[in-house]
Amino acid sequence: MQVTETITVKRKIHVAPCLKCGHTDIVLSDSNYSSFNVGGGQCKKCSHETTGSVGCSPTLKELAAIWNAGNDIPTLIKVEEATIAAAQKRIEELKAKAGSAILLKPFSGSDARCLMTAQEFEEGDAQGVLTSDDGNGYWATETQKSTISCNQPRPDWATHVVWYNR
Repeated sequence: MQVTETITVKRKIHVAPCLKCGHTDIVLSDSNYSSFNVGGGQCKKCSHETTGSVGCSPTLKELAAIWNAGNDIPTLIKVEEATIAAAQKRIEELKAKAGSAILLKPFSGSDARCLMTAQEFEEGDAQGVLTSDDGNGYWATETQKSTISCNQPRPDWATHVVWYNR
């Protein structure tokens, strides 16, 4: 034996105003194709249209979701904020890679004992006290040394020099 059940559901579905003109009379529809069906909404005032791919018998809720994705301002703001957050994360990843290309490494062994400020190094270099005959040095921060020789121009981030006497 089979039983047939009929269900009627009433619910209100939010349909955002048209992003282009602000009009609220939006027609939700689909093209009624069995495959490659397209649906969404169209503004009756300015004919602005937002569509997307849908199944063969989309619900009004599905069609409204497609329309809202392109017209609901709070939704669009969330999408743009997510895009910005992803871009900022990518920028930080790239900066980290750029920083690792410089190869800043924590001090080890006698590095901290060989540390001087960049100003002290530059004064000693200008006076001829620190030369390549005396030793060699690398640009550094207060806690890390780089692989960039002091013979190279001082990087913006360099506040110190690790100098190794011969």
